[in-house]
Amino acid sequence: MMIKSTSDPMPSQKSIFFKEKHSFRILIASYRFWPEIGGLEAVAKLLAERLLESGYAVSVVTDSKASDLGEEISDYPVLRKPSPRELWRAVKEADLIVVNHPSLQVCWPLIVQQRPFVVIAQTWVSFAGLSGALRRLLFQRAAARIAISKAIERHFPVKGIVIPNPYDEKVFFLDERIPRTRDLLFVGRMVSGKGALNFVTALSLLRDKGMTPSASLVGDGPDLPLVQDRIRDLHLDSQVRVYGCCNPQKVATLMREHRILVVPSVWEEPFGIVALEGIACGCAVIGSSGGGLPEAIGPCGLTYPNGNVPELARRIEEVLNNPDLIQCLRAPAKEHLLQYTGSAITNRYIELFQNILDKT
Repeated sequence: MMIKSTSDPMPSQKSIFFKEKHSFRILIASYRFWPEIGGLEAVAKLLAERLLESGYAVSVVTDSKASDLGEEISDYPVLRKPSPRELWRAVKEADLIVVNHPSLQVCWPLIVQQRPFVVIAQTWVSFAGLSGALRRLLFQRAAARIAISKAIERHFPVKGIVIPNPYDEKVFFLDERIPRTRDLLFVGRMVSGKGALNFVTALSLLRDKGMTPSASLVGDGPDLPLVQDRIRDLHLDSQVRVYGCCNPQKVATLMREHRILVVPSVWEEPFGIVALEGIACGCAVIGSSGGGLPEAIGPCGLTYPNGNVPELARRIEEVLNNPDLIQCLRAPAKEHLLQYTGSAITNRYIELFQNILDKT
């Protein structure tokens, strides 16, 4: 893609927020960022990397702290917990600001400054109260309003467009050399909304029917001790393994070893990158039906009503007892995933950003 150059927006003052002086400067304002882990954080990092590869000057502002290990990204500047003056200047120097979810902590200068920007809604947005009114103003003034799912876009106060979150196809892919010897896998934060406790309870319902599938849980969070206690209380220790936090490469390996990925979210997921990752690694998916998660699952899985543990157990039983069904759910994976690769999604963003920059 050809990138049109632009002059330095502050020729009398050297930029401390952008490394390149003669390409369009894109500032990603993401209140959460690496090394924190999650869909919002992953998308911000992927966008920064792919924009940089495409020749843009990229910088990030975030409220997230750096890693305790002292590691930091060196390819592009990351301004963490900026002062009001630093944030003001970073916004002023940018040719385009990408607000990765409308947190006023990292995008409040846009309420005053006349800078081109886009807003990406990564989850449900409240428009109540004073802060909600300011978010509404941001949505109205944005050059583009992007939702990560149709479910999120329906809640916008003004018309938006849908660009789903991508999965990283460089990490999550099918490898038939790895034997698929395990049954059920949960990957997610150990918090009440993600439904790990419901998953464990569903396993106990299946055991009452004489079914004891192997199960693995990956993730960390405040509910991890509760999950471990529930496993012990229900005497499921022999069939359930808890891994805790794992890096993406380890998660991908585990997905390739399992037949079914279970996404038992109690709350309505805005989208569901984990479902895409599981599908890419060859899993059939069972997930809850609320929010944008069914959009991510597509034809590659089955859904059940959020929070309905007996229905979750029934869906698991249905898939485990029908190997042909697993193959049917895996069959459309390649076509389904084409629209969600990191390359496909970032190309859509780059085309959108360039169209906006060309008009400024």
